[in-house]
Amino acid sequence: MKKVLTATTAFMTLFATAAFADGFTTDGDIAYSIETDAFAIEVGPTLSMGNVAIEARLNSTMQTSGFEFDFTGASLKGIVALSSNLDAYSKLNMDNNLEYDDLQVGVAFSF
Repeated sequence: MKKVLTATTAFMTLFATAAFADGFTTDGDIAYSIETDAFAIEVGPTLSMGNVAIEARLNSTMQTSGFEFDFTGASLKGIVALSSNLDAYSKLNMDNNLEYDDLQVGVAFSF
């Protein structure tokens, strides 16, 4: 419980502090999975400064039967724009106990 409270406090501090920045946005994504009959929900703030961005996300699912939310984890992603259509990133994924789950390093591109 202490970890959840600490993570929530840190998340809200980032959220409140970033509200004063010019490059602050709140983003979200909702997708429906036909096989699991559930919605996957991801929401959180993004702070952009020049060619650097930081994204914090909370992840959850919602079953269509009963409409119950289930917190599934969180992530923190650092992004550096290398050009107008190429980004390098590192993404830390945490499980529902906010413990280390996975670390991804990669590039993202657009045409």
